[in-house]
Amino acid sequence: MKTLVLSMISIAATVAAMTACTSESDGIDDLTKDAPVEIKMSAKVLNIETRATGPINDVNTAIDDIGFIRKDAKPADANTIDWTTSPTEYSAKIAAGGAITFTPVPYYPADKATSAYMIGYHPKRTVTSGAVEYTIDGNTDIMYAERVDGNKEKTTALTPNFNHLLSQLVLKITGGTTEAEANAAAAAWGTISSISVKSIQPKYTLALSTGKLTVVTNDNEATAINFEAPASGFPTIATTTDDAGYCMIPPQGSQITLAVTTDKTTKDVIITIPERTGENPRPANTTLAGEAYTVTLTFKANEIESTASVTAWTPVAGGEGTVD
Repeated sequence: MKTLVLSMISIAATVAAMTACTSESDGIDDLTKDAPVEIKMSAKVLNIETRATGPINDVNTAIDDIGFIRKDAKPADANTIDWTTSPTEYSAKIAAGGAITFTPVPYYPADKATSAYMIGYHPKRTVTSGAVEYTIDGNTDIMYAERVDGNKEKTTALTPNFNHLLSQLVLKITGGTTEAEANAAAAAWGTISSISVKSIQPKYTLALSTGKLTVVTNDNEATAINFEAPASGFPTIATTTDDAGYCMIPPQGSQITLAVTTDKTTKDVIITIPERTGENPRPANTTLAGEAYTVTLTFKANEIESTASVTAWTPVAGGEGTVD
């Protein structure tokens, strides 16, 4: 798998407001000027990808399984909208060319003084009390777009920005720099069958009014979240540094431990992520939403060394650690 460069996906939507030209001699215009105005959106960014599972990346495919919720209100009341009570729900898809289609088709309020307010998220789930629930599985990308609004006469562009809410671990594997090292490591460890992130609570709720992802407190026992291996499976241990899959997890505030399982043994590997100072600081061993961390595991005859660095979304310098 190629190193994933995951950027914030900016989806700009344009609302076409239908206007009618009236004239004293034209009775047809009097009949159509108050007709419902469909809310239309189209994406400015054409290079968008989605998969049934997996991280979203900038390639020229479509985004499916988008959800929107909606409330109508006067602009003066926009900040007091209660999103927990019966918002209107929509399913949406974004075509590779940028066009967004909704089910059902949304229309603006007939009253031009009332606006439609909409919030987007991915993947779509059933909304309960203004929130949706997700079970973290390692290969589902969760995104959120803050509220946008328009009315039947507004013609300026709406810009819902879909942000990643999870952290991503991108895995690479090598057996060292020489044939002797790689052969000794391959003989000691054998064939890799699975790699997982240990002790992750899998159930989370997303509050759609705020975009906040919160861990469920009841019936949510910590579990291991598996890396999604490449289609060809985990690579063999060799002198090359090979892609070995990815795993998307909620942001973490403590050191991450991987469980590496081969046909000969299972080994825990502690990952050390470096502190970031200066602009946008981050404590050591903390992962943030919207950042991808490249983890390189170096297999040796008697140990596995780990090196971690932060890749795009936000590139920073790397760190390393060793497990004996």
